[in-house]
Amino acid sequence: MYSAVILLAFFATVHCFYYAPKRPNFDCDYYCKSRGRKSVCSKNNQEFQNECYLECKWEYKDCDGKCPCMVKVQREAFCYCPKAKDYVCTYDGETVDNQCTADCQNKKVAHKGRCPDFFK
Repeated sequence: MYSAVILLAFFATVHCFYYAPKRPNFDCDYYCKSRGRKSVCSKNNQEFQNECYLECKWEYKDCDGKCPCMVKVQREAFCYCPKAKDYVCTYDGETVDNQCTADCQNKKVAHKGRCPDFFK
C-alpha cells in the first residue's frame, strides 16, 4: 500500500512537471528583425534591438535607448544621471537617489545611505 502511494505521488509529480504551462518559445528573429533598430533597455538592465525583441523575451521596458537608463534632473542645464538607487543623504536632510542626482541639484552629500528619521 505504501509503495503504491509513493508510486502515485511520483507519477503525479512527473505529470505536473511535464504538462506545466510554459512561456511560448517564439522565433523572435522571425517576428522582430524587420521592426528596425531602436534600442530599448529592460528592467533587468538588458539591452534589446527593439521593443519587439524585448516583448518576445517576456521582459519589461525601463527606457528607450541603450542601458543603463538615465534620468533627467532639472538644474540650470540638464543633468543625466543613472536611475541606480544608490541612496545618499544630503546636508539638508534629504535622501536622493545617488551622488550624481545630488551633484545635479547642487547639494552636498553628508553620507551614503538614507537619511536618519531625525532629519525629517
